[in-house]
Amino acid sequence: MTKVLIDGVEYVPRAEIKPLSDERLQACLEVLTEMRYFNEEHKMKRLAWNAIHALSPELAKLDPDVAYERIHGSD
Repeated sequence: MTKVLIDGVEYVPRAEIKPLSDERLQACLEVLTEMRYFNEEHKMKRLAWNAIHALSPELAKLDPDVAYERIHGSD
């Protein structure tokens, strides 16, 4: 992953996770139940992205490594 330095300080993109609304939760639950119902492994990565996007579009737009670090923290 490319690193960006600004005045010697590494820039780390942040994704704000907004409070969940009933609509966002419903959209995520629809995707998760679709994953369970159809059980098609070749579609799971895209469906997981759809679930993340339903909850936090900003997080879904980040590079997967950056999104992982944003949620789980870096060591």
